[in-house]
Amino acid sequence: MANFSFEDITCTLGRYTKGYFDCAKENKMRENAVYSGIVKNVFVPFRNNLPFPIFTDTVFKKTTVNYPYDLFDFKGRTGIKDPYAKPENANIYHAGRILVLKRKNDVDKKTKYFFIWISQSLWDKYRNQSNGNFKTNIHINFHPVGHINDIKEYPPYYNERIEQQILNTEDPKDSFYSDNKYYNNNYFTIGIRYLFLEKQAVLQQRCSLKKGGQNTDISSNEDGIPMMVIIPVSGGAPYFADLSNVANLQEITKAVSDFCFDIAQKEKGRSTPIENYPTIGRVACSFYSRSGMIAEQLLSQRPEFIHEFYLYDVMLDMFHFIEDKTTAKPKKIKVVDRTQEKGFERVWHLMKQWRQDNSDKKIRIYSAYSTAIELIRAELKRSRYDENLAIFSAFNDKPDKAGGTYSNLSDGYEIYNADKSISVVSIPIKNFAHYLDDIKSPGGFAVYDNYLEDVGHSWFVRRLQTHSLYHSGFN
Repeated sequence: MANFSFEDITCTLGRYTKGYFDCAKENKMRENAVYSGIVKNVFVPFRNNLPFPIFTDTVFKKTTVNYPYDLFDFKGRTGIKDPYAKPENANIYHAGRILVLKRKNDVDKKTKYFFIWISQSLWDKYRNQSNGNFKTNIHINFHPVGHINDIKEYPPYYNERIEQQILNTEDPKDSFYSDNKYYNNNYFTIGIRYLFLEKQAVLQQRCSLKKGGQNTDISSNEDGIPMMVIIPVSGGAPYFADLSNVANLQEITKAVSDFCFDIAQKEKGRSTPIENYPTIGRVACSFYSRSGMIAEQLLSQRPEFIHEFYLYDVMLDMFHFIEDKTTAKPKKIKVVDRTQEKGFERVWHLMKQWRQDNSDKKIRIYSAYSTAIELIRAELKRSRYDENLAIFSAFNDKPDKAGGTYSNLSDGYEIYNADKSISVVSIPIKNFAHYLDDIKSPGGFAVYDNYLEDVGHSWFVRRLQTHSLYHSGFN
């Protein structure tokens, strides 16, 4: 095992997460992972009567539609049933295993917490193949830093002092737990939010179809691509300082896999030492919003162990976050005086250096910053390419369902290289009725239009991972 030490805090943490964790020995959080969303503060389960929206070959349709949001080529994936369920439990759904690990050694200024989902097929291997002679496919998701634009209501995701207050509290019903808005709204729930609440990473992995694979039927009951999803949790200062180093990221990724294999083996009763641990197979990394800065740092080191980079509406302009020594709070400063265009120019250059001519390395870019990614589109168009347009502008001045009128809609596009190992998707900011709190478009998609209830900046990572995985190299 790698030189890292963890403890499994899944059940311990459950005391402080309002019952999100099911702490049964064989079933930690399994059922929670099948929830597809929250309606009026009530969980809505993912079942056959509530399909989950996914993308496959394309993001946009090529047919005539009645409303602009109908241009999105999503499909509804129905329920995935538990293949091991007894007949009397036919409605139980299979969701794999969720674990939360805490680093025990050398954690000062290092990423300490890792929220993990392991698909059922991979977990079965962890339990049943005692020699570890197989590969673990891994998808690492990097969340953006907290304190964006100094909005006080949007605190950092992790804070050492607050963590100690919470995890050392004996009674989870005490005044700190029940009254602390800072904790209840944001603190430390980031892993849960990314796994199966608002960002719905688990459901996207489970429901994704694989191009050319066995599981290509939209009505299939089979679980998605066998893999492990790792969501490391970081505060604002330092922000993933250790994981932005390729060697560290590779080593700790293997350590997480080894520790999970240990847990699975011990749960089935193994008492003998483990000689062979699973090797790391294919690795993809997803970056959302301000976490694009971590993608840039990793790409600058040409990481060979990472096979796929997914960028979901990343922001690559002049801003970065460091710790203000006087207040011990994250502070926004300029790293370099650059625009979004310059940021994408830099990252695109690094991506090409990392990829070379290796089509096994995949690049997926999704952005609302159409001007910023125009240089990538232009370069792809100069070579052999496949472009699909979304003519949103055709709906300008036409009525929407809410009694208003669409206006200022701009066309989107998706463009691929010859073998579709590289793709860029543009969905302009002003098409969304609500992109960010301070960026709204009255003539854009209404908030409750169709499945686009989640419209806005976060929507890119809530839905489009299914498109990335469909075109991925995972198997």
